[in-house]
Amino acid sequence: GALVRVTLKNDVEHRKAYVDTDAFVILGEELSNSLDENERRIINFIAENRAINVTQASRAINKRWQACKKILTKLVDRGILDHVHDKN
Repeated sequence: GALVRVTLKNDVEHRKAYVDTDAFVILGEELSNSLDENERRIINFIAENRAINVTQASRAINKRWQACKKILTKLVDRGILDHVHDKN
């Protein structure tokens, strides 16, 4: 059979910038409101996908890898995320 690949073109400027309901409930109002737009997008990605790595974060928020590493590290340092090193 034939293989078909579909690529969706996302309008990064208009992606959800709010914390979705599930993530909001988990984080609580005060913590959710303290997140910036990029952090919210990352939290929403995690809420939908259960995990994120730096490359996925870079694609989700359209920022360089190094910038995403800093954002994820900040979220870990704040106790919002847990860093789990995958040995695979």
